[in-house]
Amino acid sequence: MDKRKLKSNVSAVIKNFELENHDLESWYYAPALNEDTEGEQFTYIVSGTEPKMGSNLKMMIYVENNEKGLLMMANGKQYYLAGEESIFDEVRKK
Repeated sequence: MDKRKLKSNVSAVIKNFELENHDLESWYYAPALNEDTEGEQFTYIVSGTEPKMGSNLKMMIYVENNEKGLLMMANGKQYYLAGEESIFDEVRKK
């Protein structure tokens, strides 16, 4: 997939996201403490992203395992954005 298409797809989906308050630490430990949990909630990390030069922002971005949410950690704060649609397009081989 070309980077421009991916960027436009992600931008379109993120516009419909809502910011929610959650505790990252509880999400991290929940699978280990609860046998009913089906594993980690944020199984993917977005790599190769960098903040705007000069911003001094240190950021990590995780994708929720259902592909409908993003967890962003920036300078000690956590931001959870969730939508109703996956942020990814399905790719099919012909």
